[in-house]
Amino acid sequence: MPKSTRHVEDLRGVRDAAGDITEPDDLTAREESWTLTYTDPTGVKQSGTIVSRIMSGEERTRVDRTAAIMAGCAWAQLPQGAQARFLALSQVAIQLRQPPPWVEKWIMEDNALLFTLFAKMQEHESFF
Repeated sequence: MPKSTRHVEDLRGVRDAAGDITEPDDLTAREESWTLTYTDPTGVKQSGTIVSRIMSGEERTRVDRTAAIMAGCAWAQLPQGAQARFLALSQVAIQLRQPPPWVEKWIMEDNALLFTLFAKMQEHESFF
């Protein structure tokens, strides 16, 4: 028996020994939602549903383009903090689906809100 055929038969034996494969219940969904409660800089308590959807390839490209447009200059000329902010703004704006108006307003002014949402988007991406 040729070596490659024996190898295939060995793999089939391993597969058969493993039994039926079932779908795990804990897979990360392409779209996740959660409730966000936030006290804005004026002291008003806001609450709403936040929906994150894993981005398509085209949307990922839009994130990069949007960040570059917001930069308004050569990317390398920006301080690292500005680069991080523009990238976070771009990804949050594109990955969130129909965010409440107060989210769109305050992510522009409140870095704590922006980077918290950005971290949540990154976590969703990494678990997907």
